[in-house]
Amino acid sequence: MGQASFGDSMAQLLQGTQMVQRGRRPGTERHGRIENYTTRGGDLMRWQRKPPTPEALVKRSIRNFLRTMGVFHFPVLQGLGCYPGVSDFLGIYKGRMLAIEAKAGKNNPSPDQVAFLERIKQEGGIGIVARSVDDVIEGLGLQDRFLL
Repeated sequence: MGQASFGDSMAQLLQGTQMVQRGRRPGTERHGRIENYTTRGGDLMRWQRKPPTPEALVKRSIRNFLRTMGVFHFPVLQGLGCYPGVSDFLGIYKGRMLAIEAKAGKNNPSPDQVAFLERIKQEGGIGIVARSVDDVIEGLGLQDRFLL
């Protein structure tokens, strides 16, 4: 038997290790773990992404729906110095401000998020807490276009 190469021993050492892969730009790192699989050339390391959170899946489906319907919108990335309670999506629908807060499972909006959505509604906008695309359809009044 031949001697194991440095790459093979590193692959065995890193198997299942939680890691952060740095991106080219600040803030573009990926979190996940190293998985090992065998090919004709021997053991290779492969990056495995973390599965998306339930809320991330809801956000993705809402974003795809809004894009399909042609609604002007953009996701809000929360960060340091951001106004507290800002919704996940802001946009304009039929000349009115649109704010959508995506939630999954039994999660409820925070008091700041509720206050933000109420303020949007007071000023004549549309504020929606969405647990699925169906909530967005109802909030925008598009039930007649879809079978619900």
